[in-house]
Amino acid sequence: MVLLLENTIIDILLVGTTLLVLVFSYFHHAYKYWKKRNVPFLQPKFPLGNSPKLITKSITFGLENIKYYEEAKKRGLKFAGIYTITRPVLVVIDPDYIRDILTKGILPQRKRRSVINRVVLGGRHKMEESAV
Repeated sequence: MVLLLENTIIDILLVGTTLLVLVFSYFHHAYKYWKKRNVPFLQPKFPLGNSPKLITKSITFGLENIKYYEEAKKRGLKFAGIYTITRPVLVVIDPDYIRDILTKGILPQRKRRSVINRVVLGGRHKMEESAV
């Protein structure tokens, strides 16, 4: 089968290089989301964004979010953008901003992601035990 040239190895190299350039261009474009909107963001790492440990499952989702929160708070930010692979996610630090977002209905209900763990350490929460 001849794609472009008579040499199959050159064809494979050409197709592979083209695919790599397309993938790199996609990630490069995706990682400009927060910069285009003038939102402070934590610098992502190709190709897993800000969550390489989460993808490899060497850290839990909650601990990863705490890491983002603490890093943004240390930089003095009230909110920051992060990337889960190429998906942009807003991390809100300031309690007033959190209250406004949750009470004024800025985001539709389906777009909200809560990281509150209702079951603490596999047991019942102290507030639930006191109510029983």
